[in-house]
Amino acid sequence: MTLSCFAVSEQLVHYRKLLSNSIAEFRVQAHFDFGWDFGETQVVITLEIPLSTALYAARLAKQNGAYTILTPAPAEPFPPGGFADVDLLVPNENEASTLLNEPPNLRDPSWLASRLQERFGLKHVVITLGEKGAYIADGDRTEAIAAFKVSAVETPGAGDCFTAGLAFGLYHRSSLAEAAAFGCLSAALSVTVPGSFPSFGTLTEIAEFAKANRFEIPAALRAFTSLSAASTGDDARDGVEESSCLKESIAEKTLRP
Repeated sequence: MTLSCFAVSEQLVHYRKLLSNSIAEFRVQAHFDFGWDFGETQVVITLEIPLSTALYAARLAKQNGAYTILTPAPAEPFPPGGFADVDLLVPNENEASTLLNEPPNLRDPSWLASRLQERFGLKHVVITLGEKGAYIADGDRTEAIAAFKVSAVETPGAGDCFTAGLAFGLYHRSSLAEAAAFGCLSAALSVTVPGSFPSFGTLTEIAEFAKANRFEIPAALRAFTSLSAASTGDDARDGVEESSCLKESIAEKTLRP
């Protein structure tokens, strides 16, 4: 299978390693001209690019049947209907408050998630909570997802790593709760490694990290981490391809709204 998960941002460093050597590599670039001939089913977008470009990417993705994930950073107040082409919104608490034009730190995650759903007509919302984990709203179902307790060295990049893990889980048909738990596991590893870029773990590294710390990998994703941990180098790539996972692939084009 070819790469079915695509990320749009001005940074080429986001989502770098999570899926490399075993599934796929998330690459990010400021502008794309989506030909949609390479089979994306999932598009991850941030607001680190011009807002018009981000919303255009979401609209184009939806028109071509992709599932769209938006991390609204940096955030700004949005009018109702502003995320009409977004399937899953992934803000942190402060970003959620900003989107709603609310003062920060005054509302709990359940209130924020509910208001985001109502205001923007969203079905799926995940609010990241740092060392407290995440809060999901999946239609009418809500759940607090606990963080994995670790001794943090550095936290920059943890949110991006969470989103990569979340997107990976959703691509492999995990529930939103399981995907968020895998995002938390990916972020937990990242904060134990100095430097943002080096802290993005591969599936092999995440599996080894979970085993060493006796952390539970969500059931729907154990097969993929086990496959990766059991393989190295070219054998890993061959094994993944034979197992109908995604092989590493990068699409780089130019988006013009």
